[in-house]
Amino acid sequence: MKKAKKENAILQNAVLDRDLKMAKQRALVVGMTVLGICTMAFFLYWNDKKKKQLRLEAENIIKENKLKTSKKVHDVVANGIYRVMSEIEYGEELDREDMLDKLEVLYEKSKRYILRTGGRRTGRGRGKLCTGNCSIDKIFRS
Repeated sequence: MKKAKKENAILQNAVLDRDLKMAKQRALVVGMTVLGICTMAFFLYWNDKKKKQLRLEAENIIKENKLKTSKKVHDVVANGIYRVMSEIEYGEELDREDMLDKLEVLYEKSKRYILRTGGRRTGRGRGKLCTGNCSIDKIFRS
């Protein structure tokens, strides 16, 4: 009887050791799985944040370039308009053809500058230039 109790205790001890080993293995597997999921979530979050940052930087560069182009076109147009206005104001007589030629030269200068700096044609009609919302083209057509 003592021998049976001793063997029973040894078997129970072996079962407990086996259960403990299995519990440790389960905990290790669960821990590694959670760690893997957390690592993946972190890298996905970091990647998304990096993409947003790069997109924002690209948008800012585009805005800066558009602003520079707008300023340059404004300078060209404003300077040309000022010259035409001065000539109208201080000129002795108005030559309509001469004025139209000067305005056309002004239009061509601004169009050439926009084309050099990355403007694109709309494809809607001959010679139509578009710089996003086609506002410059509308100004010159009116």
